[in-house]
Amino acid sequence: MWHRLPIGSTCDSSSYIYTDNLDEVFGTSYYNVNLKAGLEGKHLRLQFVHLLDELKNSPKAEFLFKMGLPMLASSAYRIAGDPNGQGVFQKQVGVSKQYLPMLRRLNVTASELSFIKKSEEWVSPELFQIYRSVQSRCRYNNSSLEEVIVEVGVSKALRYIGKQQQLYPKVALSKILVEYKDYLHMSKELRVDMSHKSIRFPADIVEAHRTITARYNEVMGEIQKRKGEELNAAFHEAVQEHYARLGLTGFQKDGFCIVLPQMRTDLIAEGQSLNHCVGGEGYYKKCMMGTYMIFFVRKQDAPEKPFFTMEMDTTTGNIIQLYGFGDCSAPKDVRAFANAFSRFIQRRGVKQTA
Repeated sequence: MWHRLPIGSTCDSSSYIYTDNLDEVFGTSYYNVNLKAGLEGKHLRLQFVHLLDELKNSPKAEFLFKMGLPMLASSAYRIAGDPNGQGVFQKQVGVSKQYLPMLRRLNVTASELSFIKKSEEWVSPELFQIYRSVQSRCRYNNSSLEEVIVEVGVSKALRYIGKQQQLYPKVALSKILVEYKDYLHMSKELRVDMSHKSIRFPADIVEAHRTITARYNEVMGEIQKRKGEELNAAFHEAVQEHYARLGLTGFQKDGFCIVLPQMRTDLIAEGQSLNHCVGGEGYYKKCMMGTYMIFFVRKQDAPEKPFFTMEMDTTTGNIIQLYGFGDCSAPKDVRAFANAFSRFIQRRGVKQTA
């Protein structure tokens, strides 16, 4: 993986460090540390430029480097200490000094240190290496791994995920992890009693995930249905008042007619049929308020079939939008009909004012 960079460029990526000439290049004291002495014999990939910057700008980096933790020193800005901790090390690093031998030997990174901090149980070197192995195979699901660990604990989470991997050797570990995270999330949403071990750690996560998903969708569907019914009722009540205020029962002319939306779902269906956004929350709320309202332009011989959708300022009668499928513009005859309806609304407005 060796490659030559252009002269004058900087290598920000992690790389192995050649230590033999560090004293010659940086001297024996670079911002109070000896780079050669601190890095010699450490076979690790390190973001060396970041380390130099951290040593220049952060006293914490100097402390970490002198403690034999160059990997953490290169990311000192990401490491929060524990101001209430016992001893200088814990206040600087955020974990007990008992972890120091492991942090040194395994060249723990800042993100791995964060995992140790979040764990409510002691993380042994053996357990840490299991975590590192799982984390490396779930590189893009680290947040999922942390969520699972927070829910069930480090050792139990890692042990369970490992058993499920043995049960499904051909399934990616990241998929097993995500399914278990989703299982825990849906179970909590459904208020499942998770105190039983067999529920918290199902024997077959793939089957358990399939079962809980079906139940979750069923329950959520019922909730959405009830919510939809409530929205429909509220919408219907509000627009009926506005239609009465405008004296609207419908309008027709030259082969076209106005259909008045009655339900929240009418707007959604119109948007789906004509592939535009009238079903969005904003239009629904505007209709409820009664100032900017939606009207359906239909052909008289097919009043149930979506054709064009119009948004109108009912206080002035001005047409705000008039679009058909995919937001296409209205032809002249549809535009002429819409203008006639606009004048009708304007006359109604004048009468109300008078």
